[in-house]
Parts: sequence; C-alpha cells; structure tokens
Amino acid sequence: MKTESAPFSQQAGNFIVVRDAAVSMAFSPDLQILASGTSDGIVRLRRVADGSLLGEVRGWGSTHAVTSLAFSPDGQRLAYGSENGALRLCSVAHGYSDARLLLVLYGHSGAITGLAFSRDGRFLFSGAIDGLINLWQTEGKNEEESRLRKMLDGNRPILGLALSPDEQALAIGVDDEKVSAYLWQIKNNTISSILEIQCGGEFWGGLAFSPDGQMLAVGLDYGLILWPVAKVQRSYNIEGLKQRLVTHVSFSPDGRFLASGSKDGTVMLCNVESGETWCILSKGAPVRSLAFSPDGKTLAVGVGEPPRVAR
Repeated sequence: MKTESAPFSQQAGNFIVVRDAAVSMAFSPDLQILASGTSDGIVRLRRVADGSLLGEVRGWGSTHAVTSLAFSPDGQRLAYGSENGALRLCSVAHGYSDARLLLVLYGHSGAITGLAFSRDGRFLFSGAIDGLINLWQTEGKNEEESRLRKMLDGNRPILGLALSPDEQALAIGVDDEKVSAYLWQIKNNTISSILEIQCGGEFWGGLAFSPDGQMLAVGLDYGLILWPVAKVQRSYNIEGLKQRLVTHVSFSPDGRFLASGSKDGTVMLCNVESGETWCILSKGAPVRSLAFSPDGKTLAVGVGEPPRVAR
C-alpha cells in the first residue's frame, strides 16, 4: 500500500495516487477514506493521507471477489457487490474499525458492476452482468422490505451505471457491439428508455454526469466521449486525449475539469471548455477509482491489480 502526491496541472491542484492490491475501489465523499475490495471478498478501509489501515470488512462469510463499491453521500454507509451477485450494506458510522453489517441482498445472479446511491442515501441502484437493475431501500430490515422493484430485466450485461445529479436520469453502460450505453428517465420509481448512445466503440466502465447534469462522459475502448444529455445531438471526442480502454471518469465539482483513468494505468485531465489535456499519470496498474475532493483542488486516483472476474 502506497500513497503518492504531486501537482497535476497549473490550473488545478494536486493529485494523490493510492495503490493497493484490489479489484475495486471507492473514495468516501470527503476524500479521506479509500475502500478497496479484493479478489477473496475482503474490503479494506484506509486513510488516504498516509495509507494507514483503519479496518477490514471480511465479507461476513463470503470469499467472492468484491466487484463494486459505493459510499452513501453522507459517508456513513458502504455498499459493496460481489461476483456471485450478493449485495451487502454496512454501517461505518461508528468508525472504520467497527463496520457493522446491515443487510445482505440477493437480487442478482452475476457479478454486480455498478452501484449508485440517491442524494439522501435512502435508495440504492444496483446493476450486474445478468442484465438486471434493482432499486433498493437502504433502511429496510430485511431483503423483502428493502427491494422496491426490479427496474430493468435486460438481455445485455451491465458494466456500469451513473445517476444524474437531479435523480431524473440513469445512465447504463452495456456490453453490446452496437450500443455503448443507454440513458433512462426515472419517474415514480420506474425507468423508460429515452436515448441509445451509439459511439462506435465498446463501453469499458467509465460513466459520469457533469455536475449540472447536462453532459454525460462515456469511457470506451478507443477513448472518451462527451454526450449532451438535454439535446439529442451528436457527441464529440475530446481532442488531444490519447487514451484507450477508459474504465473510470470523474468531473470536478465545478464541472471545469474531467479526469479519466484507463486499464493501462494512464490518467488524463481535460479542461472541458478549452479541450486542453494533460497526462498526469503514465502507464502502470489499472485505475480502479477516480474522485475529486469537495473543493475540487485534489484528484485522488485508486490503482489496483487486474480483476479476477472476466468481462
């Protein structure tokens, strides 16, 4: 486990690289904690500043790879999905050394690849390679109380999802030769398709809405595209972005910068307005997570080992 820090551009601030032997990662909302999921079912909680281990969640009997992780917006809860389709919700409100299991939910038959909390933390979306999207209530006492509905029962493996800032749209990245992603409208806890995003490339997991919800960044095998959400018009590539297999993307809080990380370990930063780009991390281990600090002055990069779960 190693933490590195350095400037990432003259216009922005610093970046922190946190390295751990993990197949999935997620930063807490305040960027103080990194959760790392391993191939044998362990979730480690570390302090970003110095890499010190604060606690471990050992799966409560599970040894399946942890394929996705997400903190609730208030940082008090941690959800993580496994390769066998189990979803666990735990509380870290009493300290990261004392994580407590709240729920184990079995709504998928394959690896969970995407998790997204609502802004108030009361609801949680989960997507998996079985093509299902489930909506859960996080305050339920058991699985029956927690599962609100199966929102999508598709025939295409889901590789990632993102919830828009106003919670009116859900973006879904899929494993499909023609369609890279779908944009769905959310109304009364149901979703309906409003747009197919055909980018001429394979989706690789990077998916994020801009803070104002007007743009959707999609990571592909050949690079990164920005898609206008409000208007049905052609997307555009970011000029100068020489990057392939983009697995993670993140906008700065003010929407001025867009960071992208790839399977080969490259991390790029782009000024969304001007299109100017910087390479802030050269090739290495795969990027597992990207997150800006709340003030936008720090970019944290989680780097881990290759996944055991196949695409």
